[in-house]
Amino acid sequence: MRPPLASKRALLEWTRRVLRAHEIRPRRSLGQNFVVDPRLVLEIARNMRGCNYVVEPGAGLGVVTSRLSDNAGYVLGVEVDARFIPLLGEVAREHKNIDVVYGDILELFFERVECMAGNLPYSITGPFFSRLVKVFRPKSAIFTVQREVASRLAAKPGTSSYGRLTVLVQLVYEVKLGNVYPPSSFYPPPEVYSQTVNLRLREDAVSPSEIEIVEEFTRCLFSQRNKRVAKVLRSCCENGDFVNDVGERRVYELSPSEVYSLALKCFGSSR
Repeated sequence: MRPPLASKRALLEWTRRVLRAHEIRPRRSLGQNFVVDPRLVLEIARNMRGCNYVVEPGAGLGVVTSRLSDNAGYVLGVEVDARFIPLLGEVAREHKNIDVVYGDILELFFERVECMAGNLPYSITGPFFSRLVKVFRPKSAIFTVQREVASRLAAKPGTSSYGRLTVLVQLVYEVKLGNVYPPSSFYPPPEVYSQTVNLRLREDAVSPSEIEIVEEFTRCLFSQRNKRVAKVLRSCCENGDFVNDVGERRVYELSPSEVYSLALKCFGSSR
């Protein structure tokens, strides 16, 4: 059952064979694109070396799961598609440090999450990262995401990729981009390139309760990202006494820490 990682061709053939044997067709609605590039599997596993407890969203066929078990003390694979639970059960029986949970990662709670890793379904990217910074908050994480999303996570103020997601994630994590992978690294191949993103919890990470305030504030603020901050604040803030102190910059030019400070001024005193 252990997936072959000698070559992309070998892993692709193994993936097709397993899917056929279990009469499983990937579901586009669930964003099911299975990794068939050994380089990606090994990059994810390498970055989780030394973690005592890793949660893997979207365990799928268990390709990444089994390799994670070689580098981490314990791996919990989470899968929302019941068709894969028997397959993952086989993987768990072959590795004493793997357990499997059937459920939606967007609805589950864990007592603790030290590390997280996996290939995220592109359809849940926004909701997942919102939950990551407010609920899960692992100390270390690596995810494969759409390359456009990776650029947004690591974006600098003033750039076209900079936005709400950037602010929320960078107030909690230090972001480092990993390798880029073509559509052929997955089966079936998606229409876009993918990239890994490494996250490390900041020592000065904003608290979950304050992130909720920032999240609410940025819904309004970044709906008018190209307008001047002072003008947007007048429509977004309950308390507008400080509006004239923000200068002439536009919304997308504010740093995450400046957005955080404005959010607390707008809503902090009323919470």
